[in-house]
Amino acid sequence: MKNSFVLILISVSLFSCISDNKTEKKDAQKEVKETTTEDTEVESKAEALRLDDGKKWVVNPETTKGVRSMTQRITNFDLTSNSEKYQELFDSLDSDFRYIFKECTTEGVAHDQLHIMLFPLRGMFNRLKSPEEKIRKEAVGEIKTQLGLYENYFTS
Repeated sequence: MKNSFVLILISVSLFSCISDNKTEKKDAQKEVKETTTEDTEVESKAEALRLDDGKKWVVNPETTKGVRSMTQRITNFDLTSNSEKYQELFDSLDSDFRYIFKECTTEGVAHDQLHIMLFPLRGMFNRLKSPEEKIRKEAVGEIKTQLGLYENYFTS
């Protein structure tokens, strides 16, 4: 009986340690993710988009293809569309955005500058799903403006 009690006590202690370790790992991962997100937001707000000593940054052709696709979609979009069309626009822009990040081979400062230009688009895209028409229309204008920066700062 005494051996059974000791065995149960050891098992409970061991299980508790394992469970606590998993919880600590999850909390640490969550904290890193939140910190990384906050740091990225702060960096992108703090650092301004700039040229490479007066020249455009050279990026991979797939990035240019993706940005031009987004630019064409947003330019051709009819602002009088219903909310379903705005959702379709969101989906297509999001697909182009994912393509850019999947295919990106740009490195170094050019890569950092590209992120400064592209990062704000995520929030703008999300506003396309707003139930308020005014917010959706404003988002279209903001996306056009943001995408317009690409040709001024980047080339492939």
